[in-house]
Amino acid sequence: MASLLGGKACMDSLRNDVQDVHWSIADIISRTGPVEFPSWKFPDKLSGDIDMDELLELYDYCDGDSEGNQVAHIGLYELVIDRLVYLLHTMSKYTEQLHGNLKQGGDNSQSTNCSVGLVVKKYCGRLIHLHTLIQQSKSRKIAELEQTVHKINGDISLNSVNSLTSDQNFSTSNISEISDFTTVSLPKLNISKDECNKSSQTIETAFIPCESCEVVQKNLRETGDLVVHVCTTQGLPSSLKKFRPQVAGYDWLSANDITRWTHEQNKDLSRINKFVDQVVLEVNPLKSEVTAFEKETKKMEHKVRQIENELKLEKDTQAAIKRQYEIKLQERETTHNETIDSVNRQKEEVVASRKALEKELELKQEELRKQHSEVENLVEEEEMKRLENKVKDLNHELHNVSDKLEIQTKDYNMEISKNKSAQKRNETLQAKQTSLLERIDQLDRENEELKEQMNELEEERESITEKLERIQAENEKLQQQSEEQKAMMKKLVSEKDKLEKNMGETKSLIEKLEEQVKEAREREKLLVEYPDLNGPVNPDYKGTGNIMKDMENQVKANLVRVQILEHQSEGLQNSIFK
Repeated sequence: MASLLGGKACMDSLRNDVQDVHWSIADIISRTGPVEFPSWKFPDKLSGDIDMDELLELYDYCDGDSEGNQVAHIGLYELVIDRLVYLLHTMSKYTEQLHGNLKQGGDNSQSTNCSVGLVVKKYCGRLIHLHTLIQQSKSRKIAELEQTVHKINGDISLNSVNSLTSDQNFSTSNISEISDFTTVSLPKLNISKDECNKSSQTIETAFIPCESCEVVQKNLRETGDLVVHVCTTQGLPSSLKKFRPQVAGYDWLSANDITRWTHEQNKDLSRINKFVDQVVLEVNPLKSEVTAFEKETKKMEHKVRQIENELKLEKDTQAAIKRQYEIKLQERETTHNETIDSVNRQKEEVVASRKALEKELELKQEELRKQHSEVENLVEEEEMKRLENKVKDLNHELHNVSDKLEIQTKDYNMEISKNKSAQKRNETLQAKQTSLLERIDQLDRENEELKEQMNELEEERESITEKLERIQAENEKLQQQSEEQKAMMKKLVSEKDKLEKNMGETKSLIEKLEEQVKEAREREKLLVEYPDLNGPVNPDYKGTGNIMKDMENQVKANLVRVQILEHQSEGLQNSIFK
């Protein structure tokens, strides 16, 4: 038994026993009214004034606290005894009320601390007395009923002739008495029937549910089912769900069960209320975020519309530019064709003129040949002069013709170069046209890609906004941490500088102290090795073996002693003057 003291299972069973007895007491008090008796565990308090919830929390099981659990176990035993004693007090009062002998200001004013044995003995005596009274009342009522039945049978046999009149005069006085007796102990005797039935709660029918109680309990069960459903759907723990199987087999609940039902239901409702408050607290920032996202989406839609308008304008401008280039190309083609035609015509004219000049030149050359032949044939000077003059004239004409031919060839070459440049321009314009067409196709493809990117951006925007919020929160945390780290770094740098200064000072002090220690050791060594010549002789003194060096060391030791004596004399003088 000692090993069970402080066990969790025993303590849980005792807690359940205390709660059950307390709810039974509450059920009886709901029928009898307040019962004022001193508590067995707390004699300075009344039993009805004790807060059981607080005591059960006080005597709860704690992991790792064996001594506290043992004390709580003993306290729960005492609570069970206290509640059982209070239950006997309430039951004794209930039996007194049933007996009908409770006096004004009777046992309620008692304040004596009765022991458990006296309370049980008193309750048993009252219960036995109540049983004897019930038996006596039953036997008395049965005897009275038998007498009334015999009397009614004799009157019916004597007055059989005038049965109708006698029954009407006789039954009015006696049937009321029979009905009063039969309603208590013999409900199966249907002597008279009422026109309408109305249920009422009496002492005899205290444990039978009335119509209103049945409706209330039905509604209470329905509301409990709704509360349990809400708790299960929302993932909340339900106290009523644990209690409901305990009373599932009962058609109607007692007052104790109803109080416990309402208590557990109130716990669940408080949980639901807290959950709703938490949901509201979580929904409010989400609503603000949703409104912010809606604003951002509206802004993005406005931007998309602007981009679409810009794309439309760009398309229109590209189409207009394309049309202008097409018109310009047509004009250039027409001008190019005209220039080619004119160049071809000029070329033909130049070729024809060249051919004509070549023919003339050939004719002139033939004439020159003829003239040369003639000149050769002519011997006379006059003819020679005349022929020379003709030759000069012909040479001059030939020179003019050659000049004209050179000019025409130059013009022909110029026209050819112009034709080539025009062809090159035409080729460049065609290349520009093809490049513009390719650019327009590329812009169309880019427009489609931009639309696809816009759709992807709209999809990514939501994830980016969530990431931005997370990054902003992390950034704020990192900024706080960086600020804290900066402050810590400043502090550490200042402390480092101070420590470096202190380290330098300490190093300098250590060096000075080491020098002083070295000097003091040397002095001590001199004083030890070379003692005062007038004082006691050191037997351990050996010296260095060198007399001059020993004499120098002796002089140094004497100087050290002089300095020490001077320092001591100065201290003594200062102390004397003070």
